[in-house]
Amino acid sequence: MVRRPSAAMGWAVLAATAGAIQQPLKSWARVSTTAGETAIWANVVSLVLGLALAAVIGAAVIRAVILLAPEKARLRLGRDEAWLFVLFLQIVPILLAFSLIFLGLQSLFTALAGHAISPGPPVILALAIAVVGAGVLQVRLCLAGPMSVAHGRPRFLASWKLTRGRFWPILATLVLAALLALVVTTIGGVIVGIAELRLTNLGVARASASGALAVSLTPGGLAVGALRGLVSLLFIVIQAAPPAVIYRDLQGEEPADQAAVFD
Repeated sequence: MVRRPSAAMGWAVLAATAGAIQQPLKSWARVSTTAGETAIWANVVSLVLGLALAAVIGAAVIRAVILLAPEKARLRLGRDEAWLFVLFLQIVPILLAFSLIFLGLQSLFTALAGHAISPGPPVILALAIAVVGAGVLQVRLCLAGPMSVAHGRPRFLASWKLTRGRFWPILATLVLAALLALVVTTIGGVIVGIAELRLTNLGVARASASGALAVSLTPGGLAVGALRGLVSLLFIVIQAAPPAVIYRDLQGEEPADQAAVFD
């Protein structure tokens, strides 16, 4: 990306713009929820916009990494982005399913335990099972994005097959990426929080949904949204690059050679 500063600038402009658009939606939803009102539409629009941003930037990252061509990092809206967006949409119900599994297991373990023990252990056990299941699914399907972009169609089963026998090395890579993303987003969150305190009137914003909307549309509010968008950009890049690198190293090789990629 150092050789293509224009591409990086394009990513930043897109992310900042998306963040500025999301800012009033998130403010409205947050204050409305606190007041006991419903703002489902605001949450849905914000979610779709976030997924679209992740698809556009994620596809650019994947193309640049797989093809080893920085010029492929330019933004565009086409087949690659559409497939990634569909892929991300399919992840949402999967996450909801794991949430339901967690709640179901929690209820089951609590019922089986009765009043003999505190509610803590059933919750911990249910959470552990849900986290392990989600982790396995994440590792086995982590190459679906790069493979979908490379082949021009969804590649869920192909990702499952290609990651077979490589669970632990891939898991270690994804955990390191997640830790880096956590550090970056935490620092970014602190910066955004400071900017919000200095650039917006939080008293007015927290008073009502209309006040939150008005404050979020001020120059200071839009600037805060843009900063949030830039933090999201860093998160997307950190999450999209490792699977693309793994797939780039695995594609086109014999199975015997693929196993040595992490050696």
